[in-house]
Amino acid sequence: MKYSIIVVFIVVLIFSCSNRPSKPKNLISEEKMVDIIYDVSILTAAKGVNKKLLENNGILPENFIYSKHNIDSLQFISSLNYYASDIETYDNIYIRVEERINTQKEQIDIEGESRDIKRKEIPKNRLRHLLTNDDISNLTDGYRVSNVRLSFESTDTDFRESDVLKVSRTTTISSAYAEMGSIDIVPNSLVEVTVFVKKPKNKSALGLRISGVYPNRVDAVFDLNNNTLKGVKSTGYFENEDASIKLINKDWYQCKIKAKANIDKVRIIFGPTDIDKSIGAWEGKSDMFSTVYLTLPKVQVN
Repeated sequence: MKYSIIVVFIVVLIFSCSNRPSKPKNLISEEKMVDIIYDVSILTAAKGVNKKLLENNGILPENFIYSKHNIDSLQFISSLNYYASDIETYDNIYIRVEERINTQKEQIDIEGESRDIKRKEIPKNRLRHLLTNDDISNLTDGYRVSNVRLSFESTDTDFRESDVLKVSRTTTISSAYAEMGSIDIVPNSLVEVTVFVKKPKNKSALGLRISGVYPNRVDAVFDLNNNTLKGVKSTGYFENEDASIKLINKDWYQCKIKAKANIDKVRIIFGPTDIDKSIGAWEGKSDMFSTVYLTLPKVQVN
C-alpha cells in the first residue's frame, strides 16, 4: 500500500518542478482528488498482489478509476499537474489520503486481531502509545495538527505542565514535518513561537517555521547538541525575523522564533531535522532518521 502512494507522490514531484499552470476549467476538487488518489492507491496495491485476478474479472485499473469518478485522463492529469505545482496543497491532499488508508488498515488489523483473540481485550500497549493527528491536536490550544511522515509517541511525562512527545522521522527519501494551524492574525502582528526541547543524546536538530501562503515564511534551525542557532531566514511578507535557543536547565532547551507577519493567517511547521540541512529546506529528505523530545509549540501574537 505504501508503495502505491509513493508512486503517486513521485509523479507529483515531477510535475511540481515546473511553474504553476493556469487553473483548468474542469479542475477536479480537492475532496474528489482525495477520493481518486485513494482509489488509485488501493487498485495499484491490488494489482501488485494479484494482477491476473483483476484481469480475469475484467478490471483495468485506469478505466475503472475514470468510469467510477466520471472523469477522463486529460482532466485527471491537468488537475494533478495544477495541485502538484503547489507542494503544500498537494501535501494536504496526501495527508488525507494517508490518514484514510491508515484508518482502513487499523480497522482491518483490529478486526483481524479480534477474531484471533476471540473476544479477549486488545492489549493497551498494542500501538506503543503512537498518537494520531486527533490525539496530537487535543494537546494543543485548539489548533489542528497534521503530521507528514513523522511519528508522534507519548512519553507519559510532562514539562512545565505540557505533555512531552517523542517525534521521529519515518523516511529519509521525502520531506517530513508537522503542521499546526491555520491561525488567524491581524496583519503586521508580531508572531512568536516557543518550543521546549529535551537535550538529545544523539546528533539532532529542530526546524521551526512560521508560514503563510507559499513562498511566504520564516525558518529557523536549532543545533540541539551544541546549544546554538544555525540561522534564521525569511521570505516574502515576513520581516524583523529573530530566533534564539537557551538552555533553561541541564536537560531542556527553549527554542524560539518570531517575526512580523504582513498577512492575516499563519501556520506553524516543526519537526526534527539534520543540522547539515539548509535553513529554508530543513524538512526535506535527509540521511538521518532524526528524533527529538519536545512539547508542542506555543504561539503568541501581539
